[in-house]
Amino acid sequence: MFDFADEIWILILKNLKLTNLAKISKVCSELNYLSSDNQIWKKYMRETFNIECKYVDYLIKEQYVDYRKLITVKSWLLKNSKRYTLQELEHKKELHMTDMKIAIIPDCLEYLSYLKYLNVSNNKITKIPTSMTKLKYLKRLYLCDNRLVEIPKDIKNLDNLEELYIDKNRLSEIPDEFYNLINLKIFHVDKNKLLKISSLINKLENLQCLNLQNNKLSTIPNLTEKLKKLSILYADDNNLVNAPVIDRSIMMMELTLTNNKIREIPDYYGDLKYLEKLKIKNNNIMEFPESLKNLKFIEVFDCDPHLDVPFYEKIQ
Repeated sequence: MFDFADEIWILILKNLKLTNLAKISKVCSELNYLSSDNQIWKKYMRETFNIECKYVDYLIKEQYVDYRKLITVKSWLLKNSKRYTLQELEHKKELHMTDMKIAIIPDCLEYLSYLKYLNVSNNKITKIPTSMTKLKYLKRLYLCDNRLVEIPKDIKNLDNLEELYIDKNRLSEIPDEFYNLINLKIFHVDKNKLLKISSLINKLENLQCLNLQNNKLSTIPNLTEKLKKLSILYADDNNLVNAPVIDRSIMMMELTLTNNKIREIPDYYGDLKYLEKLKIKNNNIMEFPESLKNLKFIEVFDCDPHLDVPFYEKIQ
């Protein structure tokens, strides 16, 4: 049974082509170690590329390897020293790589093809690699608190994804391909720099929770009957001038619009019969429509203190 760290190295090395190998003996002690001292590496080279051990040093000196793919997993390896067989490793279903200060996600991820849960939050990641978009069984993905500036178009390949948390990044837009994730139920993209949300959001028919807080949105597209499962919408701290248009058939239970520039609440909001929480404080609203009295299940209503609440007695 191989050591866990050695198994990961092999998975990484499988993804590196000798023709792309970099001079790294002076800058990457890890690969230098593998090439000169580690029998597993020598065995792998010999069996895969028919290269004898005596030529390994020559390869390290003369060829090229992207050493960043190796050093980014170093701290993770130190935290996960448990021993696995290669088969056990490839069938892992959960992977936690949080608070590691890594800037690059290792490409070896694509070999963990059975992953259902992946958390790489609280790092310094600037790009989502292609390897991540090949995890076809992935259901929950956490990319919070990184330095991402874009979502790749290939994210559409994660067609089993149900939960995506990508808050606290530097996103300014969402590609159209993202809206092909028809199984998505929870999408947190708060604390970014989004300027708009496409009307294609209505393709996400299984969406239940949408968090758009702390962005730069001036409008939210009309939410149609296709989003009938959407029960939570958080859109606080944006630049909204109008309250979002929400189809009456949508099972909205929580709606928060605090700290925007909204001038009025639509009269038909009184027909959102499942609504339990409505937060509308710190906007430009002068009065509320009487129709809000029809909200039978309202429990939380947060507004500016000088405004009259139509159902004041109901929420006391």
